[in-house]
Amino acid sequence: MKHKKRGIKGRVGRPGNAERGQERGGRNLDMGMEHYAYVSPLRHKNACLKTTFGITVLVCGLAMDSIAVSLWIMVSMMGISVIWGKVRLYDYIRFLAMPLLFILFGGGALFFATDDMWLVLLVTLRAVGAVSAFYFLTLSTPVGELMAVLRKCHVPPVLIGLMYLLYRDIFVLTGV
Repeated sequence: MKHKKRGIKGRVGRPGNAERGQERGGRNLDMGMEHYAYVSPLRHKNACLKTTFGITVLVCGLAMDSIAVSLWIMVSMMGISVIWGKVRLYDYIRFLAMPLLFILFGGGALFFATDDMWLVLLVTLRAVGAVSAFYFLTLSTPVGELMAVLRKCHVPPVLIGLMYLLYRDIFVLTGV
């Protein structure tokens, strides 16, 4: 009986289990948002510039009292992350699902409290736009580079350490 030799040659250059975030035994190695931050083509752009851009978009979205601006921020930040950051649309929507659920519940509570549909729509879209702006930053910049930017901005080290611990606790709580 002849046996074919199995070499590594056939596997080189093809997306394998590691690229899909899986290892033998079914263990998931994909770090989610952190994974995209490390493999993003935008990672090599200036972290200070990305942070300034993300914060500016966030502040503009919160300061402008417009549904159109909030929609534009939501769509443009998603477009930048998906097209230039190479985040799969499915994964972006999956990341957005949990915050969107909380935002929609908050919008429902606001509707029952005020009965003002335009206010509910404005607040909900502002919140989704803000999350989209933060997702642009999170999906394109590793957390270490974000912390370096905060140090350059003279944020107190205690606050930076607390933010880093909270960031890591999110992964513990989500089971990643």
